[in-house]
Amino acid sequence: MPGRLTAGEVIDLLGLAPMPGEGGFFRRTVLVPNADPALDAPAHTAILYLISGETWSGLHMLQANEVFHFYLGDACRMVVCSPDGVLEERRLGTDLRSGCQIQTMVPAGTWQGTRLMDGGEFGFALLGTTMTPGFRRDQFRLALPADLESLPPNVADTLSEFLSPEVCSFRS
Repeated sequence: MPGRLTAGEVIDLLGLAPMPGEGGFFRRTVLVPNADPALDAPAHTAILYLISGETWSGLHMLQANEVFHFYLGDACRMVVCSPDGVLEERRLGTDLRSGCQIQTMVPAGTWQGTRLMDGGEFGFALLGTTMTPGFRRDQFRLALPADLESLPPNVADTLSEFLSPEVCSFRS
């Protein structure tokens, strides 16, 4: 069918599934085993990842660097925050003239979350992420409201908008 892709079509065409805990939809596309069996992590992983207005990348922390790639859809607002409260806001998207980035790296050990920017025309964004060493579930930590209590109030307020959809449903 010609015309603009919908989030549902992208999910179906790419075989994406709900991302437990964090929110959004994903499919792992690359898993490179580690050549050293003593290392308990894949050498490299990559995923496709879709967010929408209803489900976004909930605030979380990883113990390895993660590189984001923007593919299509609406621009995104990403927060990256050190454990001591140094907050950086980034924009992902294709409008390079307005300051959007098509690729960005999130350092290990920082809080991160990504939501659609207001006023988009597609209702979703398709991203990809890569990690070396690869993703390990036991090195993923989803933020809870208590994790924000030690941060400066203005930082905590900004980050609270990025708490996981699942965490938000428990707060209601």
